[in-house]
Amino acid sequence: ISSNKLASQVNHSKIYVQQLRTEIKTISSVVNRKLDAATKEYEEKSSQLGIQKTHFKIRANIFLIAVVYITRAIILFNYYRTPVFHIPDAWFSPFTSLLSYPGAPKGTLSIAMWVFVSGKVSSLLINSFEKTFPIPVKQKA
Repeated sequence: ISSNKLASQVNHSKIYVQQLRTEIKTISSVVNRKLDAATKEYEEKSSQLGIQKTHFKIRANIFLIAVVYITRAIILFNYYRTPVFHIPDAWFSPFTSLLSYPGAPKGTLSIAMWVFVSGKVSSLLINSFEKTFPIPVKQKA
């Protein structure tokens, strides 16, 4: 994306604003007007860069979610009647027909149930991991 050019412009504007702030302590109101103009330019470019980053994050998340769900749908469609593995009758005797739902033979685990259960277990593990090890938030300087 074009954010590399914009990011370098933001950095250049920031350095320029800092130079003008140090210079303003010794010089007149002309520098003050330059500082105001440079600060305004820096804030505009910085907000544009933030908008570009947000748009990229949203598009990337939508793409990744679409890939996950499309992959899941392809797996379910192609392996609808294929069992994942056979379950001994003594393990889940009242639930064997439920575990083979919707298309696998009785006494087996269907791909649909496997995808459903593994998705639930994965989300529970991810949520517990995020609660146990929270990501620290950077403080603005």
